[in-house]
Amino acid sequence: MKLKFSNINLKNLLKVAFTIFAIVCCSFSCSVNPPDEDPDNDEGVEDTTNPGDENESIEPPHEDETPDEEEDAPNLDELRQHYSYKIFENLEKTEMINVEGGTFVMGAQWSNREEPNYDPDAFNDEHPLHNVTLSDFSIGKFEVTQALWEYVMGYEGKCADGSDMKAWSTLWIGSTPIKKAANSPAYNVSYKHIVDYFIPRLCVITGKYYRLPTEAEWEYAARSGNKSEGMTYSGNYMYNLVHEVAWYFYNSDYEVHEVGTLEPNLLGIYDMSGNVDEWCSDWYANYTSADEWNPVGPWKGEARVIRGGNYSSQDVECRVSARSYFDPKEYRESLGFRLVGELVSE
Repeated sequence: MKLKFSNINLKNLLKVAFTIFAIVCCSFSCSVNPPDEDPDNDEGVEDTTNPGDENESIEPPHEDETPDEEEDAPNLDELRQHYSYKIFENLEKTEMINVEGGTFVMGAQWSNREEPNYDPDAFNDEHPLHNVTLSDFSIGKFEVTQALWEYVMGYEGKCADGSDMKAWSTLWIGSTPIKKAANSPAYNVSYKHIVDYFIPRLCVITGKYYRLPTEAEWEYAARSGNKSEGMTYSGNYMYNLVHEVAWYFYNSDYEVHEVGTLEPNLLGIYDMSGNVDEWCSDWYANYTSADEWNPVGPWKGEARVIRGGNYSSQDVECRVSARSYFDPKEYRESLGFRLVGELVSE
């Protein structure tokens, strides 16, 4: 009986030992591998916080991971890189003047004092007189300056459409102006330099439309639209003597001058008489007496129209009706241009 009792006790002891061993193993396993669920995470979403870095701030996403909504907008810092902000601001706002459209008598005649646009100095190619009707447009307050030319040709950066533009390898495609001055007219530029290189770059940079004026637009603006009649030069009622509104042979010291330093016309436009001749978009041709609406000139020709006279011109060449022409592939020191563009918001 004693032996039987001992075997029973041994079995009981072994059961107790295995039970204790199982409890100890379970406790050890739980301490090494904590449960995946966070008791503070009510929704059961996995907690990705590193337990060892509880006080470490989470880094914001990199810029390339969160696209900037303004990424495609023009970068104003880049737009100002070559010259002061004033230049670009003037281009956008104050350098273009709205010209209200209308009908005017284009040309000049010397035969009858009682007829419109009588001018004893008129040349043969300034008549016959003819009526021209124009739509509204805007035109440069000043001739395009050397600063603006170099800004556009040397521009490198973002454009209004989000594209990237590289600087042109040769800022002055023709010949660098003899007199380099930021606010003097850009000269030594051919018609082809302007329409093939400068204007397309300007349009892409700004996202706006620019071009050269037609001959009719040029004369209409020089005459101050419908605000004046019978003025010989592009001036105003107080100042219309040639030396008050034009840099020409007798007052220029035979050199180009800074734009806007003499008197403007009634629209506030400067230097449409004298300083530098200005390219127009038309092929040169004789006038006809037919009425015209927004004329653009003939479809082909050998020379482009130039207008306004220059610092080496006689006074008769600075008259608002005086015409001349030049090879579009050529350039010279007395020839520049001004722009026509979209109407400016008031």
